[in-house]
Amino acid sequence: MNGEKKSQRGPRTRVLDGTAFFISAAFSPYLLSVLFVLLISFLYAESLKQFLPWILISLFFIGIIPAGYIFWLLENKKVSDIHLSRHQERKIPFLVGASSALIGVLLLYFLGAAKPILTVVLAYAANAVLICIITWYWKISIHSAFFTASVLIVMLFFGPKFWPLFFLWIPLAWARVHRKKHTPEQILAGAVVAILVTMMVFYFLGYKIGS
Repeated sequence: MNGEKKSQRGPRTRVLDGTAFFISAAFSPYLLSVLFVLLISFLYAESLKQFLPWILISLFFIGIIPAGYIFWLLENKKVSDIHLSRHQERKIPFLVGASSALIGVLLLYFLGAAKPILTVVLAYAANAVLICIITWYWKISIHSAFFTASVLIVMLFFGPKFWPLFFLWIPLAWARVHRKKHTPEQILAGAVVAILVTMMVFYFLGYKIGS
């Protein structure tokens, strides 16, 4: 039966499905957060001795622990797929991710990490915490939230001239809706949450657009 369904799907449908999957994977929230932490650490670390602890802590607590826990759940058949499509499946993994990110922030703070790297990690952690709280009651797009936060981070550090990066949110939103992982409302909510949370974190730490 599954083979018949696959064979009935035309080339156009298969191309669209493959494109949507690729976009979703490319804009993985864990991948984006680690890449941006890596970028900021590279730019602001004064030596390799500073850079390595910052990026290793960030990689472990923002990327490896949350993603590793999801892979463990998937391997043990405790979730239906890697994207945690079902609302109930997202609660504990998101709680683990948010808690792990907060631990990473504390470790970086006690290590005396530079303000920019601490700000970026705190922004991702704050987004993760609020998304975790919302997820307990309603499904919201972490893909949309972390992408939006990442573009804002670029603008806040390097200036508003990078605002066209927001256009990439359109194919991401399409991909998540096409794959039936989220509704348009859940995608939009993720972006709105990220804008509010990220701006608040940067404002609290004394940053502004183009500073």
